[in-house]
Amino acid sequence: MRGAGWEASDAVMSRRTTFLKAMLSALHYSGADAMIAPLTRRIGAILMLHHVRPEKPSSFEPNHSLKVTPDFLEQVISQVIASGFEIVALDEAHFRLIEGNYGKPFVCFTFDDGYRDNLEYAYPIFKRHNLPFAIYVPTEYADGYGDLWWLALEKVIAQVEAVSVKLGGVQRRLRCGTPAAKDAAFQTIYWWLRSIDEADARAFVRELCEGVGFIPGGRSARDHWRAYPAPLRAGQAHACGGACRDGGERAALGARDR
Repeated sequence: MRGAGWEASDAVMSRRTTFLKAMLSALHYSGADAMIAPLTRRIGAILMLHHVRPEKPSSFEPNHSLKVTPDFLEQVISQVIASGFEIVALDEAHFRLIEGNYGKPFVCFTFDDGYRDNLEYAYPIFKRHNLPFAIYVPTEYADGYGDLWWLALEKVIAQVEAVSVKLGGVQRRLRCGTPAAKDAAFQTIYWWLRSIDEADARAFVRELCEGVGFIPGGRSARDHWRAYPAPLRAGQAHACGGACRDGGERAALGARDR
């Protein structure tokens, strides 16, 4: 009974993103978004992104919802501007909210986690358009101590045909022979890991990595994931998401300054 419950929960969570995308598409293509716009349009919006990479999704890529392409980002920027929004820095958004000086509706672009592709692909786009953006850099990642365990888990499952794990005290063997099976295995493990302590989740994935010879803290992993291996250290990284004005913020928001 417990195994059936876990599988049902995993299936629900794996369909959530698809369901939300379908709802948003339905609003757009039915014209309902235009109808309700006068009721919902207010001061502005803050957009949260993660990866920006040009390659197409692979057959197994459970974290694909965290990625957009450079072309998509360009189109979003163009659409935002064409829709009458002003793209502003977080400092400016903070000022407008505090002072009540709203002006045109605004949009802020933010990126979570500080991935290297933000520097390689997102930064040139914002620089070309002379637009600001913010990167939230967790200080452990900038200093090389953080574990992006969800990406490490993806790497492990991509390499194996099956994986044996103990989830909630129940030993399970999950098939990983096809992209669909890999995705199901990832969702099963991922959502269980989200329910436990962060330190335990890290240790769990680290043990899985050791079992297949993958080193999540190795140089190739850091080069692939971290956007700022040297310029942003713990003393600076906190500024990327705030309303501060120091070297850390300029490093992350400097598209308009350079």
